[in-house]
Amino acid sequence: MKQLSARYFLIVVIFFLTFAFKTQAQTGPANDSLYIVGSATPGGWSNPIPAANIAAQAFTTISPTQYKISVLLVGGSEYKFISQNGSWSNNWGIAVKDDPTEINGGPFTPNSQNIMAPALTATYTIEVNFATNVFTVTLASTPKVIVSSFTPTTAATGDTVTIKGSDFTSATDVSFGGTVATSFQIINDSTIKAVVGIGASGNVQVTAPDGLGILAGFNYNSNTLFIVGSATAGGWSNPIPAADSAAQQFTQISPTEYKITVDLIGGNEYKFIPQYGSWTLSYGIAVKDDPTEINGGAFVANGQNILAPALSGSYIINVNFATNTFTVIPTVISNCNVNSFSPSAADSGITVTIHGNGFTGATSVTFGGTAAASYTVVNDSTITAVVGTGSSGNVQVVSPNGTGALAGFTFTTPPTFNTLFIVGAATPGGWSNPIPSADSAAQQFTQISPTEFKITVNLIASSEYKFITQNGSWALSYGIGIQDDPTAIYGGTIVTNGQNILSPALSGTYTIDVNFATNSFTVVVVLPVEITSFNAVSNNNNVKTVWQTATEFNTDHFTVQQSKEGNYYTNIGSVKAIGTGNNSYQFTDVQPSKGKNYYRLQIIDNSGAIYYGKVAIVQFNGNHTIVVYPTIIQESIVHIRINEATAGKATIRVIDLNGRILQSDVVGINDGSNAFAYKLSVTAKGNYIVTVETASDKQAFKVLVE
Repeated sequence: MKQLSARYFLIVVIFFLTFAFKTQAQTGPANDSLYIVGSATPGGWSNPIPAANIAAQAFTTISPTQYKISVLLVGGSEYKFISQNGSWSNNWGIAVKDDPTEINGGPFTPNSQNIMAPALTATYTIEVNFATNVFTVTLASTPKVIVSSFTPTTAATGDTVTIKGSDFTSATDVSFGGTVATSFQIINDSTIKAVVGIGASGNVQVTAPDGLGILAGFNYNSNTLFIVGSATAGGWSNPIPAADSAAQQFTQISPTEYKITVDLIGGNEYKFIPQYGSWTLSYGIAVKDDPTEINGGAFVANGQNILAPALSGSYIINVNFATNTFTVIPTVISNCNVNSFSPSAADSGITVTIHGNGFTGATSVTFGGTAAASYTVVNDSTITAVVGTGSSGNVQVVSPNGTGALAGFTFTTPPTFNTLFIVGAATPGGWSNPIPSADSAAQQFTQISPTEFKITVNLIASSEYKFITQNGSWALSYGIGIQDDPTAIYGGTIVTNGQNILSPALSGTYTIDVNFATNSFTVVVVLPVEITSFNAVSNNNNVKTVWQTATEFNTDHFTVQQSKEGNYYTNIGSVKAIGTGNNSYQFTDVQPSKGKNYYRLQIIDNSGAIYYGKVAIVQFNGNHTIVVYPTIIQESIVHIRINEATAGKATIRVIDLNGRILQSDVVGINDGSNAFAYKLSVTAKGNYIVTVETASDKQAFKVLVE
């Protein structure tokens, strides 16, 4: 009975696993058809497949989940599977494009990457299994007809191409990119010479009684060549503007060589195209803007942009398809050059200063190809020009000495909005947008002109902010080119929908000016108080400092500082600020030094930020022989000056207000002036008396230890 139960359980498990596997297995295409397409196939990537190739590229259905085909694959080219001829909606490939480990088969997935064919052009049997999601590629037969090479790899109608391979005897057809050759000659079993017909890029194919020989990589040249790019008069427009097409077309020197004399704009880019109005085939270089190829080098099909020489001018460019190289040689070096201009962005009516050389007698100044409204030749190296209707592009100067041009000018238009706000972590309202109602007024700019806005705002140190044109919307914002650029903390160039701006390292009040005419902004610190005057006056045995404020903004207090030399200042007193309005203040230094005294105001706002005012200098000729300062002590140090006619000793005592001596020291002094720092041993805050006694004098000073 136990054995029957175990068998019954095992049967149930097997049935369940079989059912589960079948329900998880992928079924084949819904329409029970499968095709192979790609550059490795006779029909290429055409979809629908050309009528002549449909039968050769259709799989045979072995079962609802299994398909099989024998097909000629072009070695090293790509292919995929599709379920419906003429549609890409259901296609299958592999996870990693051209994965070399899957040349002979492997897992496949829907709507994925291209599969690479084996290196040998031959007939292969391909099986696709949708039950396991695996395909296999098996060599079915090695073709007798093999195309191993051809030269040149690029040719035009009427050019002769030499094809190397095997089993060419009795060849019946030769084609280039699917287009039949005009004629061909069988030299021997391994060599054919064929004349290119109307042509197309793609495979070179030889058809013989023993089969087909195919090799990819032929580039058809239409016997024409053009130069396009930002370095040219027509820019990157393709088709080239009619006014420039003749100037940008090469002259054919031989079947493989082309030459042109063309004006190039220094430091800009260009490429070569064989067919006017098409980007299907172009020629550039391997590394974009390679500085080693400014004067020429090797070019490749559909390569990267070429960098023009730094100097704008006329150049002779020679392109040789026999060697796949080009050269760039200046015809004449222009003696007119544009080296810089400022500002780099401007609107109509704005004056731009242009620097360079050879400007004398200039006959034209343009911005982005649009003539300046007016210009003045200041001297041979400077022109001031007023922007006209304008467009972005090159700044160009034409003079009897030649033509100079420099890229990088941006034509701006005045903003159409009349509100501007500041938002960000550096502002009271943070990044909230809409701005909290309590902060919206404080974060809104005042419009100074149609293009200029200004605001005075509190900024939090080393935080970020941006400008927005509409409270509650991020549709249009302004920032800078590089996020938190340390060189733009106090201003720079603004960029539409740019990066966050970093506020200054010190929290405080700042005035920010945003100017859309120049696309720039400035950030200037606003002092918590405007000092209109600060003076120091000698008065008997003391010096009185007096100052006047015109405005006060969140001011907490003033600290008066004194220095004997004008470089090291010590605090000698503090005065509480009224905080608003315009006010008068004074502070008396009861212990000035004999001779020149320097006084400075330290201004502290409510956030604790410190600013410094002007310095006042006064000559004190009083009779103090002993001076102790400062009277407000924060680091337990007092400075003592003693003037004595003869050398001797001085006794220094620290006494509390009850008359108790807390500290007593005797120090040696020289004849003349003595100055030294004295360390107080008392630590408790409060008022104390410091006495200094010499052979000729005794003085007592009241000090406050904070």
